[in-house]
Amino acid sequence: MSHILQQVQQVQVSCNRSSCRSSTHRILWSRCTPENITASFHPHPLRLKDAHETPYTCGGCKEKGQGKVYQCEDAENCDYHLHQQCYHLSDGGLPSFIEFPFLESKKCDFVFHQEAPGGDQRACDACGKDVKGWFYQCKMCKKPYYLHPCCAQLPIKQKGEKGIVLSLKAKTSSKCLECGSVNISQGLRSWLYSSNCGKHCYHVGCVMDMV
Repeated sequence: MSHILQQVQQVQVSCNRSSCRSSTHRILWSRCTPENITASFHPHPLRLKDAHETPYTCGGCKEKGQGKVYQCEDAENCDYHLHQQCYHLSDGGLPSFIEFPFLESKKCDFVFHQEAPGGDQRACDACGKDVKGWFYQCKMCKKPYYLHPCCAQLPIKQKGEKGIVLSLKAKTSSKCLECGSVNISQGLRSWLYSSNCGKHCYHVGCVMDMV
């Protein structure tokens, strides 16, 4: 489980800008992430912190985070934090076309939104958690998929304990080794990482809870 968690955390500091991509895989933002930014959605300058030991809530996607983060320079009076990937989303750094081979359209056209969906509460199809802030929505599938920015960047394959390869899937009959259930909660399904044999299975949502 710790191997998967480390890789998910690495995804949360990855870049998909066309100027930084050498392939379809994501690489670190070590050269294209500015240390100081200003944004129209926040009145104060934001500074990239090397480490943030206390978990925070991202002001963009409203999801929990830990590690490198943009923090308001007026930290004494303003508790605003922003994921690195959410900054790049707001800056037009990620493409709208995101490939997940198990989805209906195979290569979905996801539209980025900076406001939570109106009407009934929506859940992220990857982790099963509520969409409370910025999100992606597919406009090609009959069933409108919703994804948190972090979940939109999940790698298709991970390495688990003892080098076992785990593949990202939309559903399986296997129980999650973390929560012991097929569904993540209240009948909601979550994408998951599963081995070919089905003996090793982890909900994306369960992994995210450990971040």
